[in-house]
Formats: sequence, structure tokens, C-alpha cells
Amino acid sequence: GERKLTEVETMDTLDPMAYPEERENNVGLAFGLTILAGACTGIGALIVCFKDPSPVVTGGVLSFSAGVMIFVSFVEIYMTKTLEAFEAFYEPRVNDPETLAY
Repeated sequence: GERKLTEVETMDTLDPMAYPEERENNVGLAFGLTILAGACTGIGALIVCFKDPSPVVTGGVLSFSAGVMIFVSFVEIYMTKTLEAFEAFYEPRVNDPETLAY
């Protein structure tokens, strides 16, 4: 079932490493997503090996993949910094019910 937070718990107790039983439930999902990503990479490689793409198509595909990598990098950086800033700002008020209401 769902685990309810008590008044004593703060943001730092929500560390995913603190609850290994909840983390173990995602192992199958992690392996599935890894296999899916590998399959997509293999399919992309097969298309390039068996079909001779034009330089315009190759440039477009490489530009798209570079954009995806840059996007993922920035999202991870900003998400980490956003969570750190959120915790620093709201941690003193985490036990206040009105803080979580908005």
C-alpha cells in the first residue's frame, strides 16, 4: 500500500536509497526500457547499413539526435538544481500543511 508521511519526516527522508523495497519494484521496468533503447539503436543502425541515405537525411538525423542529447542533458541539470533549490527553500516549512496545499 501507500506509505503515508508522518509529521516528523522531512524532505531528506524521501531519498530513494532509503527504501530499497520500493526501488526493487522498478528493476523490470529499468531492464525493459534498456532493451527497448538498445533495440531502437539497432533498428537505426540497420536502416543506415542497408539503405544509402543522402547527405541531407544523414545531416537531419544527426542534428535531431544531437538536439535530443542536449535536451536530455539540460533537463537533468535543471531538474537536479530545481529540486535542490526547492528543498533548500521549503525544508524549514515542510511540516506546515499550507506549504503542501499549493
